[in-house]
Amino acid sequence: MSVPRYKYWMTLPLSQRTDSVCEPEFFGVCGFAKCAQPDMPYIVANEYAANRLASAILLPTPPGFIVEKDSKPYFVSMDFNLAGEALPPIQPDRVVEALPELSAGVIAFDIWVCNRDRHEENLHYDLTTNRLEVFDHSHALLGDGDVDQFLAKKNELAIETHCLAPSLIIMETMVHWIDRIKAIPEYYIREVLADSVSLGFPQGREGQCADMLIDRRRNLVDLIRTDYAVFRSATDAMLFGSTNHD
Repeated sequence: MSVPRYKYWMTLPLSQRTDSVCEPEFFGVCGFAKCAQPDMPYIVANEYAANRLASAILLPTPPGFIVEKDSKPYFVSMDFNLAGEALPPIQPDRVVEALPELSAGVIAFDIWVCNRDRHEENLHYDLTTNRLEVFDHSHALLGDGDVDQFLAKKNELAIETHCLAPSLIIMETMVHWIDRIKAIPEYYIREVLADSVSLGFPQGREGQCADMLIDRRRNLVDLIRTDYAVFRSATDAMLFGSTNHD
């Protein structure tokens, strides 16, 4: 996997300089910021938590962080579009053909966090570097609903119309990513959701949601097996084969 690069904006002077050979430069870099909206009250918490969880399994998602403006938290995702031109939508068949295992990882992660909004314009595939960028998790986790709606999805595949799922041929490639998801420490999941409370996640309900994610990752294989019609290019025989990862 290639090392990602992010967009530079400007260099600013340091207030103090030393004679150190490791003297840093003060860089301004570019990012895209989102804040909560009346119809999307959990957008910052969703983005923050999903970004932290995706990073834990090394999905190629741009680094994200929180800034405050006018006493409101914003989630900022680093700008990887160095050319500055409008990003074209991906061609799912081409992405899956070029990166079958990583495509399976995106699907597995989106199933885990109930991301119902993975479409051709919130993935970017660079033909030159063969790199996929995975971004925009506003509709993951609580989405534009509430905790009860999220918890009700415990036994559902909950990815709606995923742009990559119909093109995935070899389901076995998903096993590696499910193992990565299961390997995330439980304390990490709980602390990520606890930290999200200050960003709008409903206070007092973070424990229930962490429980749901922890239980849900144990059942990912069963969820896929019982709703594999979304994987139109895969055959029944390919569905994890005889590998026992339950």
